[in-house]
Amino acid sequence: MPYCARCGNSVRDEHAFCGKCGACTQVAGSGGQALAKGGATESKRARSKKWVNGYALTGGGVAAAAIIPGATSAALFTLETTMVLHIGRIYRGQQFSKEDAVAVVGAAGFMGTVGLGSKIAMEGLNFFPVVGWAIKGGIAGSVIKTLGELIIKYFESIE
Repeated sequence: MPYCARCGNSVRDEHAFCGKCGACTQVAGSGGQALAKGGATESKRARSKKWVNGYALTGGGVAAAAIIPGATSAALFTLETTMVLHIGRIYRGQQFSKEDAVAVVGAAGFMGTVGLGSKIAMEGLNFFPVVGWAIKGGIAGSVIKTLGELIIKYFESIE
């Protein structure tokens, strides 16, 4: 767990500011380097990629298990928005909100043809038991991974 450089208080990974003294916990002028962990630093990109990989695996499992028509799209939209929220908080701090996450997904342009098209295809795969569900899980994981990579690039482009 990282510690505040000003007061020494332990700070959770996802927090950009110390809860005790209010100091920024990101290393100033580090070119995207985030919190210090036992003498080492971990970049915002590396932290974000860990979230993306976790969400891609989870999304694949959720999509494969969601066999009721319509359930896949609703579950994945929620999962994708939450992933963007976590990445946004890594790059922008705790003030990054759910509303901001929805706006960033739209700004990244991913929810257009590709996002909608993949969700329609996944819903159609519900009609092919077992094999279709497995394929749907793979598609979902790939789409979430791609969305995560686009969101990371988006945040890096505005920093």
